[in-house]
Amino acid sequence: MHFDLSEILRGVVSTEKTTLMAEKQRKYTFRVDKRATKKQIKKAIETYIDGSQVVSVHVINVNRKKRVFKNKIGHCSSYKKAIVTVKEPLPIGDFRA
Repeated sequence: MHFDLSEILRGVVSTEKTTLMAEKQRKYTFRVDKRATKKQIKKAIETYIDGSQVVSVHVINVNRKKRVFKNKIGHCSSYKKAIVTVKEPLPIGDFRA
């Protein structure tokens, strides 16, 4: 499936664990489009983040979770996230969404 590279990256996942991974292991976690492949994710990161050279991409499909709010049962949406290992640390502070 072919679609625009600007649609692939949805944002940076920013948690305590992902921050430690970025600092110590140069692994950055992004929320990506569900239809994106590893090759498309790699190309999008190398295109939109200057000076990035991707070493590897690991993809995880996160299932939806059940939530209860005021005795009503609902669900959080499922999504896909990518853990990307890069050669040099990235300046992704401006990319946070």
